[in-house]
Amino acid sequence: MKRVIATTVALTVCIFILFAAGCVDQSEALSPAYDKAQVELCGRQIASLINDREYESVVNMLSPSLRDQLTAEELESEWGAAMDESGAFREINNVSVVGQKDAITGADCALVVLTCKFEKMSRVYSFLFNTNMELVGIYLE
Repeated sequence: MKRVIATTVALTVCIFILFAAGCVDQSEALSPAYDKAQVELCGRQIASLINDREYESVVNMLSPSLRDQLTAEELESEWGAAMDESGAFREINNVSVVGQKDAITGADCALVVLTCKFEKMSRVYSFLFNTNMELVGIYLE
């Protein structure tokens, strides 16, 4: 029961971070300001860091405003239980890169969604980047 509550709280916090970033409008074509291959590569790197539990490195990739809101310790406590529940990482099954508009400012964002297979289940990572390729949203399903 504790694990279910912890996972629910963690997912709620992550959803809040994504909404706080403001980049949650409908998907659209990727802005020319982004290189699709670079966005995908950054998404894969972040997934690898999370799978290796290198949360400090993930936090270092956050935008300055988000870095002030989320520490490595918080990320570890929020995602650690979910990662334990998933088992060992196996592979990335699917990667999708699309554009997003910031709901508040209208700025272009890039969203990369990675479907990952683990020993016990599949998980979906969603990472949102601004035009400086700083992480402005992070979500785990």
